[in-house]
Amino acid sequence: MGDGCWTRSGIRIATNCFQLKEVERLKETLEMRYKIKTTIQKLGVKDMYSLYIKKESVNNVRKLIMKEMHESMLYKIGIDKKIKVLSTHTKLCDSREK
Repeated sequence: MGDGCWTRSGIRIATNCFQLKEVERLKETLEMRYKIKTTIQKLGVKDMYSLYIKKESVNNVRKLIMKEMHESMLYKIGIDKKIKVLSTHTKLCDSREK
């Protein structure tokens, strides 16, 4: 549950330890199997990428994983402990995070 974060209106998955080919495979799997729209974002370090789940797919992700997540981790999918959706202006992840 720890390798990801909420970033304003989407979810970033920290895939920076994976090769680009592996991140592309994960992207394709999420889109084909779960209809989750993603983009691959190049980080500031050579050969490091993160997978970004687009705003339009956030609710799909929440429905899939929310009941499995510990309450203390819900902020990572844009939900605070009181089950309120965080503002799209709230940024809980530094895009430079490694």
